Amino acid sequence: MVDLFIGRVLVRNNRNQDELDTENEIVMRLQNRILMLFFASAVLDQSEEQQEIFLRELPKKCLFLAYEDPYRRCVGLVP
Repeated sequence: MVDLFIGRVLVRNNRNQDELDTENEIVMRLQNRILMLFFASAVLDQSEEQQEIFLRELPKKCLFLAYEDPYRRCVGLVP
């Protein structure tokens, strides 16, 4: 499952929205963990601002793909 995110930038759900962008960071954070993939509907995140509002409700340990990341389309996050 970790392989899905190698070569991508994952963003921490914190105030600074720190980025995990190296393979080592991503593997260390995700390896040997239970991963939950949350697929939001297009209604939920039609804009970056709407995505940020939604992310405020999630636990701070969550990681997410940046709104502008084209990989979101590949994994079905946007139509």
